[in-house]
Amino acid sequence: MSNNTDSIYTASAIHAYRALYMLNPARIGAMLSARNFSASVKILADCGYVDLNGTVDKIVEHERTRTYEMFLKLCTDDALKTCVSDMWNFKNVKVPSNNTLENAEKTLEITLRNHAKGVKNAQIRAYFDAYLDAWAHGQKASDRVMWNIAHELSMDLGGMGALFFWYVQKNSEFMAVRIILGGKVLGLEREKIVANLGVLYERFK
Repeated sequence: MSNNTDSIYTASAIHAYRALYMLNPARIGAMLSARNFSASVKILADCGYVDLNGTVDKIVEHERTRTYEMFLKLCTDDALKTCVSDMWNFKNVKVPSNNTLENAEKTLEITLRNHAKGVKNAQIRAYFDAYLDAWAHGQKASDRVMWNIAHELSMDLGGMGALFFWYVQKNSEFMAVRIILGGKVLGLEREKIVANLGVLYERFK
């Protein structure tokens, strides 16, 4: 398969996946209006979540891992794959006892800056520049920072651009799912959960 054909296939697959499975205003509304945790969780089946038995963390982490593995499978840009893996490993590998979190963050920053230079898509490189610039303002490697600068991206950037934008969107989806399910566990009213979602609610409306 040529690079162009591969890119078209990837973009088409991601567009179809987003339409079928990602959270949308109707699904967000249904989760918020669900009578309890169990009813809210059932709606996630329509979003492709397959492990729906257990705690909020178990439900979200299973889908987060599945999303990461799907990204690696579809990504044909080795530098981009390495950047995403750098971020994944930082969040999932325990910092050694002889290392500090500050040192680990600094190592990630340096590593990402080096690897991002090799990313083929200019808009994705700009995204990583914005992501790393956030470090200078005390914002570290959080999913919220990933989404806050997503204006650097769009679904119209071709195969790898669409794939990476989808990956960033999925991470914002996980934040929303955690907040909604956590609110259901606590028995919070819809209005309180919406308040906890903050700007995330507006982005999913």
